Amino acid sequence: MNYWLIILLFFCAKMPILTASIIHNNAYVKINTTLMEGSLVDYEKLKVEAGKLNKVVANFCSVSGEATITNVRQQLVSTVRSWARVEHILFGPVTESMQRYRIYYWPDRRNMLTKQLNRFLGAADYKALDQIAFAKGSVALQGLSALERLLYSHKDLFSKKNKRYGSFPCVYAGRITSSIYTITSDVRANWVDFSKKLLANSDQKAVAAYWFQSLYDQSTKVLEQKVNPVIKAKSTHQKKVRLEAWRSGDSLALLKFNIIAMRKIYSAMAFIVKKRSPGLGNKINKILTELADMSPEAALRDIQGTAVGDSFMKNTSRHLEVLTKLISRDLSQALQIPVGFNSADGD
Repeated sequence: MNYWLIILLFFCAKMPILTASIIHNNAYVKINTTLMEGSLVDYEKLKVEAGKLNKVVANFCSVSGEATITNVRQQLVSTVRSWARVEHILFGPVTESMQRYRIYYWPDRRNMLTKQLNRFLGAADYKALDQIAFAKGSVALQGLSALERLLYSHKDLFSKKNKRYGSFPCVYAGRITSSIYTITSDVRANWVDFSKKLLANSDQKAVAAYWFQSLYDQSTKVLEQKVNPVIKAKSTHQKKVRLEAWRSGDSLALLKFNIIAMRKIYSAMAFIVKKRSPGLGNKINKILTELADMSPEAALRDIQGTAVGDSFMKNTSRHLEVLTKLISRDLSQALQIPVGFNSADGD
């Protein structure tokens, strides 16, 4: 009897104490504080870029303005890139009143923008551009994706020779940028109080779950909505897939900024993973670094269907598949946070 008792005590001594494996609330506080503060900086950057876009459009549309359509396009790209840095945040002020869709309406699964924009331009109803009326209208017509369509898809839309639409395109563009600047300013301001409220929550693990879910959702979204559709179109001989910012030629740059944002989330969590599962941390770091480094300096429309483009998309897909599995299974266990509903599945 004593013999078996000795064996039992030996094995119990070798087993880790259950309470020692539990992550302390302070560790989650550290994650949340880092990411809340970092996101405030990114929201401020988005607000600043949106303000610049609003000013350059006003200058471009002014009779005495010196800005060119090239200036407007360049600032649009800068603003959208700033959006890509916070696109993964699927909670907080940006989710209220469909604000994120008012900033950037994508993915557009039903091609609503194309259907509505032609009718909107054709009607040229200036009353619809009233601030209140515009805010109550279709979100597909309100964001940066609508402005991109105006700037790239409609030839001579802003030309003085264009008598069909008159000043409507300029007034419309101005309303879009004014609306986006107001929204981004509000989101940035409200993020401060929202952050304080979350950091005051006694259950910081629940708050960290928001960030973990954002990481998982973004990895899934990039894989399923931005990479695999291009591969599928190639394999089924479909026409080229038009991803976000396809017309401006910035699709792959936005993809890279999405990856950088994901890496920022993981970096805030890495200290826990390093202690609990060093091998896992090395794997995730390696994948995120390779993803960020291998994006080609080219427009998707130029390399889609080419050997370079096909190779890049397939490699990106493989990396993201592995990453998504590591996040949902191993990282979830390491952080003791379960995967919830995938917001990327919504419309």
